[in-house]
Amino acid sequence: MIRRLALRSCVLAVAGTSLGAQRTTPATQVSNGKKPVPVADWAKWETLGQGSLSPDGKWVAWDLRRQVGGVELRYRAVGDDADKIVRLG
Repeated sequence: MIRRLALRSCVLAVAGTSLGAQRTTPATQVSNGKKPVPVADWAKWETLGQGSLSPDGKWVAWDLRRQVGGVELRYRAVGDDADKIVRLG
């Protein structure tokens, strides 16, 4: 479970870094042939926050941040696959 969270975190961190590196000015976008990212796709960008394990080891929690839509807290029992979600948590 913790490995999956760590893997998600690493993947999202790398994806966020590569997205940030691709930011260009409008003049550069035209010269290199790349199209700008449509505003409708901005809401799809998510950042996984730091996870935390409860002191008794039975629960894990993490935050998920979106470009559009704010932050939510997610948590679950370690042996469970169903996330509980607290919007704006």
